[in-house]
Amino acid sequence: MIEEPFHRDDEDRPLSAHWDDIIGATVMMRDAYREIRGVTELDLIDAWRISQLGSALPWWFVLGKGEPAPAYAAALAKAMQGVGLSAQLDFVKMQTEQRPPLPPLTADSLLALSEANGAGPDKMLLRFFDAMVGTTGADAAASPRLATLIAERDTMLGFAAHYVGFKLALWIHHLARRFVHADIVAALGPQLDERSVQEAIARVHGGDVQVARDAELREIVAGLRALIDAPCEPPDFVALGPADLAGTPPAARHAWLRSLAAHIVPCSPDLRDVDLRASANDIATALESPASESAAVSFDDLAVEVDRVTGCGASAAGTVANALGTAARLDALLGELAARVEAGFRHASGTSSEAVGPVAADARDRLLGSPPRSLLTRLAPRGFVALCRP
Repeated sequence: MIEEPFHRDDEDRPLSAHWDDIIGATVMMRDAYREIRGVTELDLIDAWRISQLGSALPWWFVLGKGEPAPAYAAALAKAMQGVGLSAQLDFVKMQTEQRPPLPPLTADSLLALSEANGAGPDKMLLRFFDAMVGTTGADAAASPRLATLIAERDTMLGFAAHYVGFKLALWIHHLARRFVHADIVAALGPQLDERSVQEAIARVHGGDVQVARDAELREIVAGLRALIDAPCEPPDFVALGPADLAGTPPAARHAWLRSLAAHIVPCSPDLRDVDLRASANDIATALESPASESAAVSFDDLAVEVDRVTGCGASAAGTVANALGTAARLDALLGELAARVEAGFRHASGTSSEAVGPVAADARDRLLGSPPRSLLTRLAPRGFVALCRP
């Protein structure tokens, strides 16, 4: 289910044509969120979570119920995506600029945030924001289609809650991978720079083997640098992190990512999505704790292979081997996260009560916009494959 790339609606009409159902569905999710979380006043991250519950609504129909999404659900998701982008952007600003937390949100303050991030003022927006974070009820009695959704509230929210937690955990996974890629670039980049002059001499004297090896290594390092700067995952999130990724100590990496993981909170009525925070915490821990030795390959052997492939020397090869071990652990954790989310989706939709089996490597890669597997494998073709689950 989590690989479904698109959703469909059963009409193609403007938001205003479904206004009453949009407001009614939003009020239902807002009130349910307050009930589940045990809160009255909502802050910025609360608004983001509610926006993501709404964004998940079309997927509930398509994947959870196996039917086209009603037009009101698709229109609501589009509106919620705009709120989510604005809220996530401002959340990142709070992290990077060390701004104090905002006071509890109101419809007016949420509108002001949206205007600051590029949205124009609109009376419809103000009413929509009141439905998200205010106290006003729905504008009209529920239509038959909305009444059906309200009757399915708990199962729909169970599905949507796993969508919300998955997006946050995937974001943390993306930020964690950037540290790994930066470690490898920091270990290999200086080696390449120092050998530039030697390469020129080697060309004169016919030293083609080293020249060819360095050309491939430059390609790998360039690819990893591109991954560090690649678009964020999920695409409606913003990447952030310390300016010196490679220079950040493991304990600091762990503490920072764990602080982000704390924002994954249960939003499902049955709290089944609580395991998604554990997945995010495991991702954070992977950057502090050394990866365990594999039965298939020791890290000493892995470092030897890295040195043989790259010619970078024992010290740099050891750094790269440790980074590859962490990358393999992150890869495995992505599979565990995906399995938990898939199990949550299936439970909510009632399609299966069986445990979800291991998620294969090709399926794990399809969850990422820029999977690093092919580049990392080139650094240790035998060892990295042996470290990773099939």
